[in-house]
Amino acid sequence: MADRTSVLIVGAGPAGMAAAAMLRRHDVSVRIVDASPGVATGSRAIMLWPPAQAALDSLGLLPDLERRSHRPSALAYHMGARTLRVKITDGNAPLVIQQQRPGELLDAELERLGSPVEREVTVVAVTAGESSVTVETRHADGTEGKIEADWLIAADGVRSTVREQLGIAFEGADDAQRYLLAEGRIDGEIDRDMVHYFLGPAGVMLFAPLPGGDVRVSTPVEDEATPELLARMMAERGPAGVRMPEATSLGTFASSERIAERLRHGRCFLVGDAAHVHAAIGGQGLGLGLEDARNLTWKLAGVVNGRLDPAILDTYEPERRAAIEHIVRVTGRMTKQAVLSPAAVRVRNATLRTLHALGVLERVNVPILAGRRVRYPDVLFGGTPAPARGGGRSAPKLGERAPSQIATDGVPDSFSLVTTGSATGESASAAAERSPLLTHVALEGDDDTVLLVRPDGFIAATGQGTADVTAIESLVTSLATP
Repeated sequence: MADRTSVLIVGAGPAGMAAAAMLRRHDVSVRIVDASPGVATGSRAIMLWPPAQAALDSLGLLPDLERRSHRPSALAYHMGARTLRVKITDGNAPLVIQQQRPGELLDAELERLGSPVEREVTVVAVTAGESSVTVETRHADGTEGKIEADWLIAADGVRSTVREQLGIAFEGADDAQRYLLAEGRIDGEIDRDMVHYFLGPAGVMLFAPLPGGDVRVSTPVEDEATPELLARMMAERGPAGVRMPEATSLGTFASSERIAERLRHGRCFLVGDAAHVHAAIGGQGLGLGLEDARNLTWKLAGVVNGRLDPAILDTYEPERRAAIEHIVRVTGRMTKQAVLSPAAVRVRNATLRTLHALGVLERVNVPILAGRRVRYPDVLFGGTPAPARGGGRSAPKLGERAPSQIATDGVPDSFSLVTTGSATGESASAAAERSPLLTHVALEGDDDTVLLVRPDGFIAATGQGTADVTAIESLVTSLATP
């Protein structure tokens, strides 16, 4: 007989563990299995941009991560004798931290929530039915088992067994750029308050100061990593007089650009590297997987708890695909800029100097890295378009991430009506009393603006005046269980 659970998560990387913790915090029965014996070590991903921070903050883990991390104030682009310093504003600043740290905190949080990761459990078969999903497993001692779940989340990485079992193609390019990754103490000085990009004719090299005094070094290469290759690359591409006598971590990483043909198959969903991979440059991968989990889990929790119509799960695919395709385009362009001919390097550097002088790098490029340019399509309310008016040029737009000053934590199936002005405030307060799916947040101001902020921090509707409050309340009510 198969064991039974509401949601089974396969894969205990950051995306899988975050999904499990988000669901457990809202009383959803969850099991999470992984083939590995423990939390992955090493440090492939080191940049936690604001979307990743927000996802972890929703679990109460951000303060601990901030204590263990380093928050740079600028990006530095070095071009010979000239350096372009691009300031990072507080709302766009990343945390620099070894990837295993979020993994360790998520693992401990699942222990605290009573749903620890079941380790050394390999998935060998997946059968997706109309009303449930059955997964056959094999344990480290050779014993076999069977788990039946109402829903399945595949977070089992690039070589996802679940994705293959479901027959979902992993579409994209085969030619992957290889990067050398090294960490350790350096001889020589660099400003530890900045992330450094050295843009010389021999190639691009990243220097990212890590907590505790180590430095991450990364650069495109064609050969396997050796201490000799690291020394040569640093001499050719890094700052003069700086070397890493002994790397505590040394290896290479290569990733193609691939997106799963489908992110949903009936009761099964793909998140993280099981759903998408892209170039490592820009530090976007970890955040993208955590955002997959955050987008999916508030909807799934609402469905499991009987408050949201199951049709809301149809929005996961188009919303996350829009975000994934955006990031793949961005990282693809960045990769091409990292491997240029000497003539093209001169053009790139001249362009960067011009963009810096115009303020474009700070005003546009940093927000792109910080996830501010991701925009969801207007699909949440089915065929009914959401109101999309109100506010000025700087006001958040429909489908965008809410600014940090108005982002709300919410609960998995509740929306926040954010208002300025007494008229909309009174109307929104009354709507929140009528609807279990709404809460009201009043901000200072007198322009009668109203914003509908989703549980995952995105803008679901914008309006102005009490008529739009009424229209938005009606749309939210349409998401409730019939």
